[in-house]
Amino acid sequence: DGDEERVSQEYPDDDVSCFLSSGRPVFSPKHLERQRAHLYEPKMFDIAEENERHVASFHKEGQFRGWLEPEDGAHYIVTADVCSGSSAQDFSAITVWARRGYMIEQAASYIGRPDPDELAVMIDALGRYYNNAVACPESNTFGRHTVTELRKLGYPCIYRALDWDKAQGRIVRNRLGFETTAKSRPMLISAARKYMRCSSKKIVIHDIDLVEEVGHFCYSMRTNKPEAADGHHDDYVFAMMIACLLDDEDSDLDEQQKPVQSREVPA
Repeated sequence: DGDEERVSQEYPDDDVSCFLSSGRPVFSPKHLERQRAHLYEPKMFDIAEENERHVASFHKEGQFRGWLEPEDGAHYIVTADVCSGSSAQDFSAITVWARRGYMIEQAASYIGRPDPDELAVMIDALGRYYNNAVACPESNTFGRHTVTELRKLGYPCIYRALDWDKAQGRIVRNRLGFETTAKSRPMLISAARKYMRCSSKKIVIHDIDLVEEVGHFCYSMRTNKPEAADGHHDDYVFAMMIACLLDDEDSDLDEQQKPVQSREVPA
């Protein structure tokens, strides 16, 4: 894909290619273009608790974007990239993905600048609505506050990463959330590129804003670091990449998701 990426970058002839003109793209324009077949407008919604159930109300002022409603017995992941709040230059992004064997499909999202504790409330609501989804916020800096608040809310399915326990001499699931570091960043990108190729694993994106943000995710011409092109953001991209990595690497992810009562109302 190298020559194709270079030509698209130097001679952009469509919207997606134009997004890539500011640096070497992390994701192949050809693979990104495939996602356009899956794009459609979301339904805006809010979530409220009624009779110990979390239910959605759909209206144009809703804070969440939705493409798929929860299905009984289905498995979901909620991931989040966390900013500092209303004064931040970046955004916080929440993504919800339906896990369908070899594929993950975008179900819902949120983009905004809430404080980290407010973001935890949103993750809690989305996670409970989507069958007690496995919730995995980024645990760096401000994300630590989000994880702490999720625990205070009693959310039942916070993702626990694998760690080596020296005392026990074995690998255990101990660390809550996902820590993005210089070591884990290449793993995130590798997993997301694998899913974007749609070979052994596949991702289906429904939001044009995510496709555009992925297109702006480039290797900096100054530092060669993968990041958002100047004037753009990569929060949504990182939330997506966390979902790809978790789905790809964690064979027991379904075991972390707590069962939820059927949505069927008894006769």
